[in-house]
Amino acid sequence: MTVRDKTGTSGRGTPRVPPPPVSDEDWKVKVSGADTTPGFLNVKIPSTLNLSWTIGTPGGNEQWLGSVVGITEPSGSTVLPFGAIPAGSVLARVGGFVVGVPPVFTPTAHAPTHRPATGTDPLATAAPAQGIGGGNSTGVADSFARSDHDHTIRETGGLTDLTVGIIADGQAVVRSGTSLVGVNVAGGTYFWGAGNVATTAVTRFLQPGYQTGVAPTTGVRIPIRRAGTIRNLTMQNRVVGVGAAIITFTLLKNGVATALTFGVAATAASGSDAVNTVAVVAGDFIEMRVTKAAVITTSPTDIEVAVDFGP
Repeated sequence: MTVRDKTGTSGRGTPRVPPPPVSDEDWKVKVSGADTTPGFLNVKIPSTLNLSWTIGTPGGNEQWLGSVVGITEPSGSTVLPFGAIPAGSVLARVGGFVVGVPPVFTPTAHAPTHRPATGTDPLATAAPAQGIGGGNSTGVADSFARSDHDHTIRETGGLTDLTVGIIADGQAVVRSGTSLVGVNVAGGTYFWGAGNVATTAVTRFLQPGYQTGVAPTTGVRIPIRRAGTIRNLTMQNRVVGVGAAIITFTLLKNGVATALTFGVAATAASGSDAVNTVAVVAGDFIEMRVTKAAVITTSPTDIEVAVDFGP
């Protein structure tokens, strides 16, 4: 290849590096391998000096000499110009350009709290945590995704942390000291009483309210006006009886014995069933039955029985 400058000087073989240009200058490069073959191609040299001159993308019959401006595909002669290449990026072809793109991030397994954008895990899944309500003691689980942790609640306008106790279905939540616990909602109380229940094994019934003397052998029904639940059957004697036989107190609903019942010795001063409940609806009626397993020596006196009625 022959390189000619503006004065006509030429050279064979590897083109010499022209002198530094002071402005845009035209250089003629003969594209044939022999001097006798006509044809020259005009080449533009940029005014800014750069010794790493390489022919770029053709434009008409002009080539620009300057720094590297693209990459030639291995399978062809297409030159892919460079686009923007930000720091830290990797090269990729986008359309007809070679540009810088962010490195490909391959995520690995993360905790439930990881940040999707960066893949980091700012929370250690096995560490104890501070909840909204203050310090929480850690349960036996090793992940925050588990539910067996003890939690506290911060009271409004104060600094006291309230722990959550056992709250059964249907109970109201009340504060007891520094704990929130469940209590049964007592919409009302039904009450029965009698002076005594005699000494024989005959079935007797306590009267609503209180009746002096021996309890009768027939009951007085109490009508239910709305749906609800009866619970907490409780008995107390003013004076205990004498005898080993068991006295049983049972709530009847519509004449049928319910699960709300308990038995105590004639010598017991009190008794209760705080476990079982009885659901009732409007139109039902209830009675309080007393039975004895055998004859007793003397009956307890001033017997008082009550139940709670609520939701």
